[in-house]
Amino acid sequence: MIAICLVGGVVGEVIPVAQAQEMKTQDKAAPLNATIPATVPVTTPAPVSFQVMTLDLGCGCDRNTLTDQERLSRAKKMIEDFPADIIFVARGECVAPALAAATHRTWIALPAAAAGAGVITTWPQSSAVEGEIWKGLGVRLTASNGREVVAFAIAFPFAPYQPYQLSGVPHDEQPFLNSAEAAASSANTTRGLQSEKLAVAARAATAAGFAVIAAGMVNEPSAGDWCDQAVAAELCPMRVAWPCVVTLERAGLRDAFRAAKPQVVLSPGATWPTIMLKRDRSDRVDFIFANTRLHCDSIEILGESGAVSARNPKPLAGGLPGEHRALLAQFQWRETSSVK
Repeated sequence: MIAICLVGGVVGEVIPVAQAQEMKTQDKAAPLNATIPATVPVTTPAPVSFQVMTLDLGCGCDRNTLTDQERLSRAKKMIEDFPADIIFVARGECVAPALAAATHRTWIALPAAAAGAGVITTWPQSSAVEGEIWKGLGVRLTASNGREVVAFAIAFPFAPYQPYQLSGVPHDEQPFLNSAEAAASSANTTRGLQSEKLAVAARAATAAGFAVIAAGMVNEPSAGDWCDQAVAAELCPMRVAWPCVVTLERAGLRDAFRAAKPQVVLSPGATWPTIMLKRDRSDRVDFIFANTRLHCDSIEILGESGAVSARNPKPLAGGLPGEHRALLAQFQWRETSSVK
């Protein structure tokens, strides 16, 4: 009788002593053509890198005089040159569906984020699950390796724009502000509800085990950018504890650009505006955030034609379709095990 046992997770035979003694008299050398059992490790699909982009189509803005066809042509050229898997659009009501069709992608509107907000993507949308609180703010997408990302489009209100009010730039007949505290309070009134709503949804997606990316127009600077070093370099008038980015970071989302380029003075990263008006000022108001399930391999700014500087390191031959510069980032999953 031969007994079966598990040794170190491998099935083996336990041979009686008498039979073992008999076997000793047999040829000890195995035939050259003998099949030798081998343990094959179970592997999981390798993580894939993917690219995301923020894109302003300029719909409804008063600075951009392009026609819809010109916006479409410029945006299509950008996507052909930088084929991102997920493109976050804050203002896409005019040409986003046509742009998705022209680039063989899918347009998914996210009206709870804002009118015209959504994503253009090559990835299929995952089936809806009851109880997901991010519906309309974000969407679950399935990557080529079977993993899922919850993608949130950001399109926070622009006006009133507190950096203008602090800098003495006339804007929509808004009063000027004379203190950092007043600016932070006003910013919280303008965008606090939207940022908190997104933060709650992002926490829920993270708690459910998903990778999370939130990207687009915050339309407010980061407190980490309006710091003492930036004031000394005359990049901003004073130190301000801008609240929106802090709210999202407390929800477990990381500012990918500043994490990759921590030196504010060397890499201010201004994304707005590309079309400068009299007494205007530049700021970093477009962001890509991700939770800890993702690692950002690289991130850069795509800018208007011909502009090369520390603020705008990669110009576009065809120009931008809107008044905000684009962000292009590459991510990959941190885990190698089978996770969402």
